Amino acid sequence: MAARKLTITKLILAFAVACLLTNAFHPVLSQNAKELLQQGIDAGIAGRLEEAESIFRQVIKIDPNNANAYNNLGTTLEKQGKLEEAIANYEKAIQLNPNYASAYNNLGFALQQQGKLEEAIANYKKAIQLNPNYANAYNNLGFALQQQEKVEEAIANYEKAIQLNP
Repeated sequence: MAARKLTITKLILAFAVACLLTNAFHPVLSQNAKELLQQGIDAGIAGRLEEAESIFRQVIKIDPNNANAYNNLGTTLEKQGKLEEAIANYEKAIQLNPNYASAYNNLGFALQQQGKLEEAIANYKKAIQLNPNYANAYNNLGFALQQQEKVEEAIANYEKAIQLNP
């Protein structure tokens, strides 16, 4: 009888491990991560940046492949003046989701703040390539080009931003 209980216990344990490895419980974790992500966004909007940062880090612990959490953490860190850490989080978001236009735009903005205009411009252009209707990326690209004194190109991008988002 004891051997049978041990076998059943081993089977239950093996099943639990298999479920974790195959993300069978992922919908529950995903829902918690989604709820937390929204709480972090709300905290950030309310200006509670340290709270938002903490929440986004919790989301990443729950779901380490959540590109949105890395992107939002990057934005929160950027608002706190932690540009290097923000950049690392934007890059992680892009690594997880190479088609994440917002992360490219945010990365560009952080790089622009560091005076790395060529890198910023490349990221804005990638954001626009991924989402040709991304008005904010056109506006940011215009500003970076303006800083490079490329006035005509800057104006064209500002005009496109206004056309997309009057």
